[in-house]
Amino acid sequence: MPNPEPIKRPRGRPIGTTKGGMTHALTPAQQDLLFRAARARGIREEFLLKLTYALALRAKEAVELKLDDFDDQTKEVLIRGCKDGAHRHYQLPDLWSLYERWLKVRAKTTSEANPWLFPHRDRADDHLTREGAKSLFYTVAKKAGIKGHSIHDLRHSVAQDMANAGDPQVVIAAHLRHKSVDSSARYVDTRDNQSHQAIMIERRARRWGRR
Repeated sequence: MPNPEPIKRPRGRPIGTTKGGMTHALTPAQQDLLFRAARARGIREEFLLKLTYALALRAKEAVELKLDDFDDQTKEVLIRGCKDGAHRHYQLPDLWSLYERWLKVRAKTTSEANPWLFPHRDRADDHLTREGAKSLFYTVAKKAGIKGHSIHDLRHSVAQDMANAGDPQVVIAAHLRHKSVDSSARYVDTRDNQSHQAIMIERRARRWGRR
């Protein structure tokens, strides 16, 4: 694996942190707590949050996924970029079984005419709103004992995790669908965290989320 490009440390607070100094990215331990709490809440919560993390989705991208965006033959999903119109296919082998389980549960309460992956619970032809996805995250995070984070922080988390695992900035930028590596660099905390890095390398080896 090639060495990642060095990330220049800017003046002031570290990149990837809030004005209060808190890191946007959830630690591996927090992620495990979150996904465990999501599983306890239900298949919709678990699949939505794991998918959001795995594909570095913005809330708008997550709730606007359609059934037609998933290819059963290639096990790929099409992400339609909501900011610059950039579209990209992602392979999803580790979460495909979870996707299939969600479809079975979804079919019991949703009309076949509804094209959305995550349907709105009250409007038959609509999808889950961004506010609904944010609320879902807060509910699960509270159950997990995690405070001060939002669903967008899952996007920060995957960028940080990729950097800690040694991925170059250009790879991180591509995964986040950023045109510039500078945009992705803002997601990464430049402070050294060797224990975090070791955990992420181990997690990558066992392919996180696979059952």
